[in-house]
Amino acid sequence: YNGNGVKELNEFETALYPDQATFVRVFIPTNEYIRVYSNQFSQSVQLRPSVLWSSKKGIRKLLSYFSDQTVYRIDRKTTVDKNGSALNPFDGKTSDTAIVALNSSFRTTLYFNQLGSKFGLEYGHQDVRGKTLLTNGLESRENIFEEGRLRWNITRPLNLNITGRVGKRGNGSAFFGNRNFRISYYEMEPKFSIQPGTDFRFSLIYRYAEKVNTAENGGQFAVINKGGVEVKYNVLSKGSILAQVDYINIKFN
Repeated sequence: YNGNGVKELNEFETALYPDQATFVRVFIPTNEYIRVYSNQFSQSVQLRPSVLWSSKKGIRKLLSYFSDQTVYRIDRKTTVDKNGSALNPFDGKTSDTAIVALNSSFRTTLYFNQLGSKFGLEYGHQDVRGKTLLTNGLESRENIFEEGRLRWNITRPLNLNITGRVGKRGNGSAFFGNRNFRISYYEMEPKFSIQPGTDFRFSLIYRYAEKVNTAENGGQFAVINKGGVEVKYNVLSKGSILAQVDYINIKFN
């Protein structure tokens, strides 16, 4: 890439198909160890008002249709224990030079009529981040998005599912600067299904997505259109057959 005639690490690309690859990546272990301080915290919380209020009326009856699940998890590995920071998984003041690995995930989903057979809504927020110290420097990544889902059984054989998502994905590397990106994206995917019985289902699927990288990372963009047909046939106690045909059109710079 830089014209110096040397095959450098940041100039290798992953092969699109395995049979096209001409190099392999080999990780060489070493007997040099470093002392690290590790901690981990995880918590899951569920709110289900229907347990208490499903038989009530008025505002409590309305609230009983809602439920929420929230999950949080964090893993930290650091080389410094300053003022007991090694015991605190929420310490955000740890410098990058002291981090060996830092991974966190936060997910919350709000449901409306989750167990209803006719209609249901979901709204979710997810935040996944990570940092890892490699021999070539620190690498970081993130994926933060909002997601909405609609489920509607129009009639018994006809149902509609719509999923929408908007978010940002990013990657940063101290060594592989040409691999850095921060992509904003949104996508919508409706799916219409016809299922007259338990043995046969026919579905029409469409997906539209737009992705844009930040200007300082190159400003690349892509527009994705995907349409497909899916057929599933179940044979009781014997198995199932699934066939899917897609047409995909991607415009990008």
